[in-house]
Amino acid sequence: LSVFGRLERVGQDPLAIGVEKSVSHTRIRADGRDVKTSSEIAKRVPLLFVGPDSVRLLSDGGEARRRWLDWMVFHVEPNYPAVVQRYSRALRQRNALLKEPHQQESLDVWDAELIDAGESLETLRSKHFSSIEAVVGRQIAALVPQEVGVSYRSGWSKEMSLGEALRAARERDRGAGHTSVGPHRADVRFTVHGRGAKEILSRGESKLLVAALHLAQAAYCHELVGATPLVLVDELASELDEANRLKFVAELRERGSQIFVTAVERDLFPLGQASKVFHVEQGSVREML
Repeated sequence: LSVFGRLERVGQDPLAIGVEKSVSHTRIRADGRDVKTSSEIAKRVPLLFVGPDSVRLLSDGGEARRRWLDWMVFHVEPNYPAVVQRYSRALRQRNALLKEPHQQESLDVWDAELIDAGESLETLRSKHFSSIEAVVGRQIAALVPQEVGVSYRSGWSKEMSLGEALRAARERDRGAGHTSVGPHRADVRFTVHGRGAKEILSRGESKLLVAALHLAQAAYCHELVGATPLVLVDELASELDEANRLKFVAELRERGSQIFVTAVERDLFPLGQASKVFHVEQGSVREML
């Protein structure tokens, strides 16, 4: 397949993007030149997706919540991808060495690299989490009827440095065959009255909270780098009553993003007269007047 797009940007030249995929290769082009990774496109075209499974951000493990936080850091910190790449490489090497006996010297070398990259990664995350707390709080208050607390955990005890935590956990890590402490174990916690939000909020309230978290991403990205993400919304309306649908739409439109919405009924998601509506049936697409 080949997909081509043209992005109109306020105050900038249009951006032409093309992706070509075959059985053997993927080729990505931007502005007439080949780019090496999809992250180059992701950086130029911030994209947010809110769908039925997005609520798993609250119920699944920490990886989904790290991705939520890391999306913002990725879009506002130019050196973030390089730091993540360094940390991921060191983590893979350390995990491999933990399974091999008599690798003390090599393990020490990769521990040093893991600590250096891990502390840089933690600095970026904690810095931006402190900055986004107010943005997240405002967005949650605008949508969610309950008071939700938001906190960040680094992935190791605050009582020690990353190096100390790795040394303390080394024997346990050898037995398990993987690294148990570090930024890859970081998490963001959402609570209501001191308990996990997923235990207290209804399904509809959980969807509103997740929607608020994504809208906070869009607001933070726009505030820091002036980028306005594209927003994709898939069947979010199915478990929200009319009042909450209208609240979400109002907040979504305030972001100034281009919005793509799928819904089983046209009136479930009232975007207003400026929107275009298309009907998709058995692979055929037609615009509805």
